[in-house]
Amino acid sequence: MRSKRRQRAQLARINLSAGSQAVVVRADDIVALQAKDNPTEPFLLKESVWSSELKRRSGESLSAVEIDQAGALCYRQRGKDGLVEVLLVGSLRSGRWGLPKGHIEQGETTSVAAEREAFEEAGVQGKVNPAIFGTFTYAKDSNARRLNVSVHLLGVERIAAEYPEKRIRKSKWFPIETAIKEVGQPGLSETLRKFRRLGRMQNGTA
Repeated sequence: MRSKRRQRAQLARINLSAGSQAVVVRADDIVALQAKDNPTEPFLLKESVWSSELKRRSGESLSAVEIDQAGALCYRQRGKDGLVEVLLVGSLRSGRWGLPKGHIEQGETTSVAAEREAFEEAGVQGKVNPAIFGTFTYAKDSNARRLNVSVHLLGVERIAAEYPEKRIRKSKWFPIETAIKEVGQPGLSETLRKFRRLGRMQNGTA
């Protein structure tokens, strides 16, 4: 009995217009679909089948939730030839390489959020460009949420000795050509190609 009470206490109710259904969300990737007239036994299912199950029961179409994020394209130039390198961080969930990025907190601009995320995830300190350089969209595995990322260029001046995610998240410098191949999201690959073209134009090699 105690375990069931504990399980129900971990569930947070979100009301959606879906006939007689109420959606109950727990953590990131488990949801419970529960009929209002049968509140005692939630029906647990993976979020990947949440949308289709709701459509089947209610006959209504649900669109994916869209969330805005900000990310930092952290770069530096090295050597006499000015080799451009990009700093990538690993996803805590999958290990895939990507940009430092995250949710935009209340009162933040996208550039401020990008700068904050770069420090929290990779210890980056430098100059962030306030203009949005590019955007891309991705989904977290089978999650129904779509995340729209506004990317800002950040010229790295130093890496802090200590920062919030130093011991839990990997980071690595990549030549721009390698970074394009390593990142997990196609939209991010295109953003990096755009950055490469910008560098070639500035160097007169485009």
